[in-house]
Amino acid sequence: MKVAACLVASVVASVVASAVALAVASMALVAQPRPTGTGAPTHARATMQAVAVTASSATLLVTLAVDDGWHVSWRNPGDTGLPTRFAWSLPAGVRIRRETWPVPVVSRSVVGVAHTLEGEVPWLVEFALATADADDRLVGLTLRYGICRDVCIPEQQTIQGVLPGRGAGAAPVVAVPRPLRQRLAADVRPVPARVRVTTGLCLERLPASLTGKSLDLIAGPDRNLDAALPVSRGNGTTTGAAIVRLPASARLGTIVDTVLLVAGPAGVTVPLDFRAPAPHCRR
Repeated sequence: MKVAACLVASVVASVVASAVALAVASMALVAQPRPTGTGAPTHARATMQAVAVTASSATLLVTLAVDDGWHVSWRNPGDTGLPTRFAWSLPAGVRIRRETWPVPVVSRSVVGVAHTLEGEVPWLVEFALATADADDRLVGLTLRYGICRDVCIPEQQTIQGVLPGRGAGAAPVVAVPRPLRQRLAADVRPVPARVRVTTGLCLERLPASLTGKSLDLIAGPDRNLDAALPVSRGNGTTTGAAIVRLPASARLGTIVDTVLLVAGPAGVTVPLDFRAPAPHCRR
């Protein structure tokens, strides 16, 4: 009897110990940090690093390292893909002044036009600081995008970055690597423009850096221009008007609008001024 009792007690103790171990393991599993998002990030990894700081501003470099064979989309993805979106969490006294986006690859296929981003994808984000601060300040960023190959899978990642303070021991500032800087869209001065019923959007002139190049125009995602449109030119010089034939639903031509002109791997962000004189667009 004693042997049987000891055997039962041993079995019960073993079962209880196993149950406790399983519960502890389950609690530990629940407590572990998990990737944020619709799906756990699988083929892209986001980072953020300070690249400039003054008393009134700071600039962060955001990068998304995308695996070979995969891609994400620009903020206007085109006819296929999912748009890339930023959602910021900022401390008091900090606001976004401007975001500089990379130039997408414009590709055409039987399913339509796509605006894709591959490899190490950079963004520059400049923040306005209400006050100079000796201490570092944390900002949070949630990136939402579709990671695509044969299909597009919605994902998101949440990362943190540091706006360096002005005091001793502040977070380090690094230079933007040249290959990444070359991927960013350049800024140019506003271009006079008109929207004409018969021909579409007319640009009074093109930026000098784009003269003689084959161009595509991409608008933001809120302008009913889903995909890049080819740009045709009058006499092929910077003084000749350029025409983009718009769909009837396009919303351009309020007061000032901004578009992206893409020439291969390069591109410029062009503010369109619909109030400035545009004599070539009247012809």
